[in-house]
Amino acid sequence: MNTVAICLFLALSLALSILTSSCSSLPLVSSFHSPESSVRQCPQLSSKIILPRYYPPKTLYLGLSPNSRNSKLIYKIYDEVNKGQLLETINIVFPQGTTEIAAKLKREILSLKGTTKLNFIPYAGYETMWMQDYFEQVVDPQTGITYFLDLLYPAENGDDLPQSLSLSYPQEIVEQPQVKELDKNNNNGDYGGNIEAVSEKLVLIGNSMSEITKQYLKENISQELIEMDTAWSEAGHVDEIIALVPHSQTATACQQTLLVASPLLAIEILKSQEPTYDPHLSMLVPVENGESRTMFYQCLHRQHKKSKHCSEFFKANQVYDSIIKENIQRLQARMLAVHQCQLPVIPLPLLFSPIKTMKHYGTEEDRSIAVNENPINLLLIGQTLFMAQQSIQQFQSYITQELEQLHKALIPLDTTEQHELLGGIHCASNLTLWCTPTTHK
Repeated sequence: MNTVAICLFLALSLALSILTSSCSSLPLVSSFHSPESSVRQCPQLSSKIILPRYYPPKTLYLGLSPNSRNSKLIYKIYDEVNKGQLLETINIVFPQGTTEIAAKLKREILSLKGTTKLNFIPYAGYETMWMQDYFEQVVDPQTGITYFLDLLYPAENGDDLPQSLSLSYPQEIVEQPQVKELDKNNNNGDYGGNIEAVSEKLVLIGNSMSEITKQYLKENISQELIEMDTAWSEAGHVDEIIALVPHSQTATACQQTLLVASPLLAIEILKSQEPTYDPHLSMLVPVENGESRTMFYQCLHRQHKKSKHCSEFFKANQVYDSIIKENIQRLQARMLAVHQCQLPVIPLPLLFSPIKTMKHYGTEEDRSIAVNENPINLLLIGQTLFMAQQSIQQFQSYITQELEQLHKALIPLDTTEQHELLGGIHCASNLTLWCTPTTHK
C-alpha cells in the first residue's frame, strides 16, 4: 500500500472514530416499529424489481456538503422523520473535507434525543450530494433482499460510492456494466433520477438514457421500461417532470396521483400579476453562456413580457408543456393496457429556461433548467411530502392549496443549494423501500 493510500485510510478511520465516539447516545436497536398496515408482501415474481412508492419506506440516504443550508435541510428532515416515526434509519454519507461539519451536525441532531437510528458514513470521494443518482435499489421478491444497482457516474464525483456503501452498510450490490471511462462521464441520462417505478410492472425512464444502461436494467429487473421524452432538459431525468404519489399506505398501482410539471400553468398564474418573492429564498439566476438565461428570468415581470426575448421564453415553455403532456398520454396508455386504469393528474407550476434562443425548441440542444424550485422533484416518506419551498409566493400558495386533496403532511424545505446546482430534494436523497417475501415464515 503506497503512502497516499495509507494516509487516506488513516484519515477515514479517524473521521469514523470521531463520528461514532458517542454512539452510546444512539439507539443500538431501532425503536421503529412499522405499523401493521405498512407491512406488505412482496409481489409473487421470480425476478428483481424496483419497488414503487406505495411500498413502505425503511431507510433514507442523504449526502452532506460544506454548504450550511444542506446541514439545515438534513436536520429538518431528521426532525420531521423522527417526530412522525416514519423510518427505521437515516444514513448520512459525508465526503472528504466535511468531517468537522458532519460532527457538528451529529451533535445538533443528537440534541433532539430522537429514536430514529442515525448513521454517519464516510466516503473517500469529494461529493455525495446527488444520492439519488449514484445507485438504484431493487428487491428480490423471493427473499426480500435489497440490492444496489451501481449506475454509471463520473469517476471523480461518486462512481464508486455504491461500493463504498456496500462495505459500510449491509446491502448487496449488482456491479455496473463495464464501459470506457469516456462513456460514463458524458451521459446524465444514466443516473438514478432517470429511473422511476410506476408499479410492479412498469418503470419510467428518459430517452436521454444510453443503450448500455437500458440493457443493464433489462437484465436486472422484470418491469417494462416506458420511455419519456426528457432529452430537452439539462438533467434529462424523469424525476424533473413526473412524480407519483400513492393515495395511502395500502395503495395499489391504480391508487396513485400523478404530479406533473406544467409550464403553461405557471405562465397562467403570473399572467395578470407580478411575482412576489419569499425574502428568505433566492431564486437561481445563472449567467452561463452570456446573458441569455438571465434575460429569460426577467420575463417573469410584466414590463419585459412583450419583448422578443421573452416571446421566445414563452414559446419554449409552450413546447415543453406539449412534450410533457405527450409523455403523460404515453404513460396513461400503458397504465390502461397493463393495469386497466388511468391515474388522476395534478399539474404544478414549473417554468424552464433554455440555454438560449433558437429556431426550434424541444431538443437536446435546449439544455433547459427549472426556473423556479422544482415541486415535482420531491421526497415522499409514507404519508409525508417533503417539497421545495417556492421563491415565488404565488406558486407556493397554489401548490399548498392543490395538494390538500392528497391528504398528506406537506413539509416545505429550503432547497436553495440543490436548486442552484440544478437539482432538487429527490435528487439529493435515496429511499429504501421494503416488502416481506411470500415465503417468509
